[in-house]
Amino acid sequence: MQLLKYTYQNNHNWYLGLKETQLEVKIAGSISDKILGGAFGALAASVLMTALHRVNPPLYNQVQDKEITIEQAAQQEMSNELFIEEIAKIDPNFGDEDKKNEVSSFIQKWEGFLGSPKMLPNEEYYTIGIGHRLDGSKRSRSAFSKALPHKNYDQFYRGQGSVTKKEAQTLFQADLPNYVDRARNLTGDNFDSYSSNLQKNIISATYRGSWGYSPKTRRLLAEGKFEEAADEFLNSNEYRDAIKLNRRGIRKRMEAVAEAIRQEGYKKNWNLK
Repeated sequence: MQLLKYTYQNNHNWYLGLKETQLEVKIAGSISDKILGGAFGALAASVLMTALHRVNPPLYNQVQDKEITIEQAAQQEMSNELFIEEIAKIDPNFGDEDKKNEVSSFIQKWEGFLGSPKMLPNEEYYTIGIGHRLDGSKRSRSAFSKALPHKNYDQFYRGQGSVTKKEAQTLFQADLPNYVDRARNLTGDNFDSYSSNLQKNIISATYRGSWGYSPKTRRLLAEGKFEEAADEFLNSNEYRDAIKLNRRGIRKRMEAVAEAIRQEGYKKNWNLK
């Protein structure tokens, strides 16, 4: 009996090791394919940057300082097993383009499209394209100049100019990695353990700004108090005043985030039973 148990454990460990190896090979292949393709999408870039930060901070800083690109950094780390293992921990589905496209489409569905700068109710700055906030920040200027190098940022900042849907899409793709990183940083280490549904809702809320303004919600979520976190997220003037400000869409969007938080709690409870 003891021999059978030992054999089972050995076989089971071998199987788990094989699965891990297959996952790492898949991830390495995905990185390689993307390097050859020339660019990483927003979520992929965020995962790689997080992994770099954990295993090779100096290289991470080089990318942050724009001394090298994320593609070049990933290529350098291809032979680093710790780097590949870290990516596998953060996102076992790394390279799944359907997931990345789902997040992008999800946010765009909520944001809509503005061809010219518009001052939305209760906002200090103009918005353009797919929810790009022209607030004059380094983040805004950097994404704008990267996506639309032939356009004058200051003109748009003053409420002038226009973009096509294609240009708006380019600007959105330049914006998104920053918000994915911010969503992960605001949420903490638990972000990577959440379902794709909650992750995309958190990224969406970060893109809107409401996730950053909800420290109590984030704390409750980190503590595993899902129901309380969902209620707290809707406990805001932004949510209460949305109808008065003629921005009903905000309520639906925030309710979607709250529901995603609740659903996450239900799933966690099911898994414990």
